[in-house]
Amino acid sequence: MSTELLKIFMSEESHENGEYQKALEIWTSALADWKKQKLKSIFTKCYQAEQLGNKWKQIKEHEENLNCTIRETKAQKHNNLYLWLTVSPKPSVEFDDFKCRVEKAVTRTMFSDYLYVFEQRGTEQTADLGDGFHAHILLKRNLDYKPCKVITNIKNTFKDMTIVDNKEIFAWYWCSNEYKMDKIEYITGLKTAEGKDEKQMGDQLWRKYNDLETFYGNLEI
Repeated sequence: MSTELLKIFMSEESHENGEYQKALEIWTSALADWKKQKLKSIFTKCYQAEQLGNKWKQIKEHEENLNCTIRETKAQKHNNLYLWLTVSPKPSVEFDDFKCRVEKAVTRTMFSDYLYVFEQRGTEQTADLGDGFHAHILLKRNLDYKPCKVITNIKNTFKDMTIVDNKEIFAWYWCSNEYKMDKIEYITGLKTAEGKDEKQMGDQLWRKYNDLETFYGNLEI
């Protein structure tokens, strides 16, 4: 209620029919509610800015952790927390350029964690070590980014190095937690399928020649 409106209720006529007292009560109540809301707003801002002392800072951290856990739980239920990506670049792409691009991709803000490995398709016996190099990448989505936006962004990251709409050379899948564990084992473990022994020995030699790690990133992703 504005002061002009209050003046109307304070008129002589209002005094006579008792409306002034009602208006004054409404005014007083509204002012008290406004003060309460204003103090609540200030308190909330101080809480968010961590200006209320250590106790409230700890409570805020606990609240944020709970919210993050809830969001991750929802993402796991929808199987879109983890992204499994295999990228095979065009033959014209140099490995050093590809390596730099992968490093750039996994550290983008749309991901909160990653684990990846570089492989190739040659063997020492066939003298074609390094041919068909590619990367297997396990990524944990930053929950501030929607799954569809993540896919759009990651395609844009590699679109000049491969055909991102061809899933045979740019394969991506959203993972359940169980599938994630399988992919961690795939990146770090021994592959036993037919022909994999020679291929894996080739990977090890090729990585050694190129000063590459067995894998990169966080095993606890």
